Amino acid sequence: IEEGQGRNEVVAAYPDSTMADILKVCEEKNWTLADYVYEHESDIKPYLVEILTVMRETLENGLKAEGNLPGKLNYPRR
Repeated sequence: IEEGQGRNEVVAAYPDSTMADILKVCEEKNWTLADYVYEHESDIKPYLVEILTVMRETLENGLKAEGNLPGKLNYPRR
């Protein structure tokens, strides 16, 4: 690190610095907290869709599987 540079530069994710400020903006614009997040983090929706997709695939795979559950208990799937 060169002189004058900080070790960790923190970049604020949102323009408002307190939850009270965020809630005030939400009230003024008739937004939910999710609306506020979506407005300021454009890359979050695709990430959440990816998570939901993986969760659904995992659930479907688990429901399709037959036999015993993995592990030492040898417990049958229902």
